[in-house]
Amino acid sequence: MKKPVLVYPRLDSDFVEQYAVVSTGQYWRFKPTGYCAEECPTGFDLSNPIQYGGLLYGCNKQRHCDQTVPTYYYTYLTTNMLGRCIPSAATLPAETRNLCVVPSCTSTQARALNTTYPRSINCASIKSQPDSRNTWQVCPPGCTGRPGDPSTCCGAQKNACELEVTEAITESFTPAAKTEDDVGFTQKFATYVQLTIGGAEGLIVPDGLLCMTVFGLFMPIGIGFIWAIFLWFFAGVMVYLISIFLVLLMGLIDFILAAKAGWFTIDPKSQEFMKLQAHLNKIPGIATSNFTLASINSTANETWQKWYTALAIIFIIATILLVIFLVANRKALDRLVGILRETTKIFKAMFGIVLWPFWDILFQTVFFVYFIFILIFTVNSPPDLYPSEAENGVAVAFVVFVYYWISQFIRATIWTSMSAAICRWYITQNEPDQKRCCGIGHGLNKLFSGTCLIICKHLGTMAFGALIIAIVQTIRTVVMYIDQQTQQMQNQNLVLKVVMKGVQCCLACLQKTIEVITYYGFVFVAMQGQPFCKACYSTFVFVISNPAQVAINKVVVKILVILIGLSTPVISACAAFAYLEWCSIDPFYKDKYNNLVAVAVTFLISYIVTTGVVSIYECAIDSIFLCAFKDMADNKPPKYMSNDLRKAFGLDLADEEAFLIAGSPPSAKSYKTYAQREAEAKAAKRDAKSAPAVATADGV
Repeated sequence: MKKPVLVYPRLDSDFVEQYAVVSTGQYWRFKPTGYCAEECPTGFDLSNPIQYGGLLYGCNKQRHCDQTVPTYYYTYLTTNMLGRCIPSAATLPAETRNLCVVPSCTSTQARALNTTYPRSINCASIKSQPDSRNTWQVCPPGCTGRPGDPSTCCGAQKNACELEVTEAITESFTPAAKTEDDVGFTQKFATYVQLTIGGAEGLIVPDGLLCMTVFGLFMPIGIGFIWAIFLWFFAGVMVYLISIFLVLLMGLIDFILAAKAGWFTIDPKSQEFMKLQAHLNKIPGIATSNFTLASINSTANETWQKWYTALAIIFIIATILLVIFLVANRKALDRLVGILRETTKIFKAMFGIVLWPFWDILFQTVFFVYFIFILIFTVNSPPDLYPSEAENGVAVAFVVFVYYWISQFIRATIWTSMSAAICRWYITQNEPDQKRCCGIGHGLNKLFSGTCLIICKHLGTMAFGALIIAIVQTIRTVVMYIDQQTQQMQNQNLVLKVVMKGVQCCLACLQKTIEVITYYGFVFVAMQGQPFCKACYSTFVFVISNPAQVAINKVVVKILVILIGLSTPVISACAAFAYLEWCSIDPFYKDKYNNLVAVAVTFLISYIVTTGVVSIYECAIDSIFLCAFKDMADNKPPKYMSNDLRKAFGLDLADEEAFLIAGSPPSAKSYKTYAQREAEAKAAKRDAKSAPAVATADGV
């Protein structure tokens, strides 16, 4: 039995009646009138118009038989999308003909053709351009022959025409009761649907599939490895450039605030001002924007000048403190450089780790689709399920909370699994003087082992940590919804607006703080198997003990992650656009489909994949950071820290000084590899078992 579909025959009126809902972006509250039908309408047939509703509609098993359902006729061409008939076009093709513009219908060539083929060329009438009388129809009825054969009528006309165009005439049928305003919304909606369908068709052809797989999937992974190589050689340059960028950014903010406060003004007609503006206009993007020095140079009114003065003083003090902080903690910058270079080794020693974020992407995508369906069902639930709007709102908030919880749980499990593998690599394969052939390995055994460890022993920890983050996320979402619903009140009350923005800012800071502590705690779980509360306590003690290093790591790494996360999708999208424009398999792809749709989808896929690659960097940096400092705290000198990391932390110099003072080899025990220590431990156990018993004087 054919499954029925849902038709929206009064979509025009629904848009008009619920305009307040649609115009404010609350699309989930838009409820169009739907009628069940056997199939989607394929246009309007004048000889057999289809009626929806009426006396017999829904009279199945005695339902609706005691009431008359309103009758509607539908005039749009529709597309079946998940059992819903979505309007895709308001017009239908009626007539198509080819017209010749050059030469004209009165030219010598046209008269010559008329002599050879009598009355084959006649001046055409164009309804949209009634004053145009020079065109003539190519190959009209009666002018037969192959277009490529000049010895035939059609072939001769094709050969003689220098400029040929195609005229496509379409027809639309609108009921007389409908107004132009009623139909306008549906026609616009149909245009969007048509563009969407055309873009979707461009994705499933070979060129579109190649763009999504090569440029959207594989290129971000390749760029992630390129970034690893780049950071191995230029980690120091990147860290110090980012530090300088932070100082310059703060200086720019200071300058703008001081200018707005009226501390200094420049005559916009002066030669120096115009020269500076001319230099700025040469910078790409400035010339095409509305940015001018005059917008900065203009001072605020007297009331706002006081606020700008206070902000300028605060930011100048913050800039000075930032410079002092960076200079005083330059060793922390050097340690971060060493950690970054150590992180790049992960992509060589465990290149299989690039596959692990795909588990996160897969599970998150599947659950997100499920969440969307549940959310739509909850929002559109029948009144008998949630009688009041408040109850429905609580149900929606609970669905959102569950989504946040499970989403964070999936991310925490994958993150901690990668962290467990990295911590094991740090101890077993990255030790001082540890030599391996090329140092290349897939690392899948460590990754599977770490994942099994987390799933078997620490799922409760993952769930509890995810729960805390999800609670804060849900509160932020509720506050954002309240903020959206009270925009008119906030426009009339400045205090309410400031309070609302302040609450959102505090909640954002709270969420970031909880995430930092929680994910550092997950590293302690992976490294030492601690329960969640103890891991968070260890994190708190660690942050209190190393505040400068934690701050520098988080700020610099965040900027680096943003740089990688944004540059990679942009490069992938540009490569996809260049391919579709100049190197596509189908040379007419850009004429048939919209390139921008395929490029946008490629950018989205690349961004998602890049997010996974970036999570590897973040996880590796945090894991190596905590492992190194834990190693230094527990072992004097460190046992597991590699030679490269020792050098970055300045430990080699201390060992040499100890050697000169004591006359013994530096850190002899600490440079024993994991395999050597395991062999020594086994040998000690064997010696203890095989040692002969010795009797003492008292007979024991």
